Amino acid sequence: MPKRKRKSEKNKVIPKEVIPEENSLASDVLTNIFPVVQKIFQYLSYKSLCYATQVCKLWSSTATTEYQHRLSFDARLMPVPDSDKKGKVKLDRLNDYLDEIRIQPDVLIRSTMDQYGENFIVPKLPPGTIFINGQTNGVIGQEGIGGPCKELESPFFPGHSFLSFQRSKNLELSYFLIKDDTRIEKDMNFNDICSKDVSEIENPVVLIFTTYLKRMDTNTLIKYMKKTFERTTLTIIGGKCMDLSVSISQDQMVKHCTAGIILSGTFLKSSDLIIVNDNKNPEVLETSLQEMKLKMSKRFTNGKLDISRCIMILISCIGKGEEYYGKSNVESDLIHKVLPGVNVYGYFGQGEIGYDRHQNEEFCFYTYAYTSVLCLLSF
Repeated sequence: MPKRKRKSEKNKVIPKEVIPEENSLASDVLTNIFPVVQKIFQYLSYKSLCYATQVCKLWSSTATTEYQHRLSFDARLMPVPDSDKKGKVKLDRLNDYLDEIRIQPDVLIRSTMDQYGENFIVPKLPPGTIFINGQTNGVIGQEGIGGPCKELESPFFPGHSFLSFQRSKNLELSYFLIKDDTRIEKDMNFNDICSKDVSEIENPVVLIFTTYLKRMDTNTLIKYMKKTFERTTLTIIGGKCMDLSVSISQDQMVKHCTAGIILSGTFLKSSDLIIVNDNKNPEVLETSLQEMKLKMSKRFTNGKLDISRCIMILISCIGKGEEYYGKSNVESDLIHKVLPGVNVYGYFGQGEIGYDRHQNEEFCFYTYAYTSVLCLLSF
């Protein structure tokens, strides 16, 4: 019996009743499923993302977007169980994080309440990775990209908050490192202490990490930094830790130092905000965050800010929180109200660093107390 010829799929006409109408249930499902797929794809490996691109247009688009996102940064919070006494759980969780990290970092920054796991992490990093490990008074972050903020305004929250960067077509990285016994000379050239020539960089963002016992004058360092970048817009954010160690190779660890990461790139945009110690009105804070968002949005040609491509860095004083505002989670609630779903990284320290361009240069200072400094970055 001869086989029946299959009708050509090429000329097959899809019945109109199969095509979902604009307000139909199928249309609603297709519209609402994208955020779910996007959330799931955040936890896939690179290999799984490649397979996902072959399934359908929705998966292909989502996987491609996730891959592009990983080319710049990754931020997450890893809470630590209080019941752990021998450290085994901590090591297991650190190992899980290092195995599941979404990018191969050129820079990995960790904030933690202790220095636990420092010697465990360094050997597992790719060669050449710069590892900055800060002992702080509490961590700020999210459990997974786009996840809920955990204990954002509660100092002494145990855990590890990670922020990692990777060089890409969207992001250039350089760094500087100053040892504890280094003195800032009057004729110092900031470019001389950087890993490469930064004098021609446009619109850099500098992340500074130091210790509250550091003898070096942070204000003096920033003055020389401003002189180097005097022809462009400079954004500075940072804070003081209880202790700081930096690894620039697997066999070289520098302790009790000052370190900085210089971010730059054609697509890098930033907007910063300093919430000073006399600003306790939630309405004023919300207005300031709205202005920050508007300022950032205007830097895009279409006037729209893609939150999925952003990260909020927040360095807050240990003295802030419920006792300071009179109620808990004031700043965290406002951040997610104005910028819902934004990725957050930061810590509680004992001195905040920021650059207010509206200050009189003659009386300008860069270190604060009872203050929160915020920087919104988009790649």
